[in-house]
Amino acid sequence: TTAPLPRGKPVALTLEAPRPFFAQGRVVDCQLAQRDIRIIAQTPFAYRMGIRFRYTNEGERETIRKYVETLFLEEIRHNPDKD
Repeated sequence: TTAPLPRGKPVALTLEAPRPFFAQGRVVDCQLAQRDIRIIAQTPFAYRMGIRFRYTNEGERETIRKYVETLFLEEIRHNPDKD
């Protein structure tokens, strides 16, 4: 985000890749971005947020789990020697 959001603020997200899906949650952390961290975004955002997702069913939980797993595996594939 370009401005900090307070902890506890409800948020709604639409993530586009690897396939589009909608998620809801609450902000649990919001900090200025570190410049040396690789972020997949076309727009440079000043803040990074931690979101605790809220699931309305097990299918939503599984979709987010698979999304995070895909990102993790892509990172390992692109940076195999990074700890």
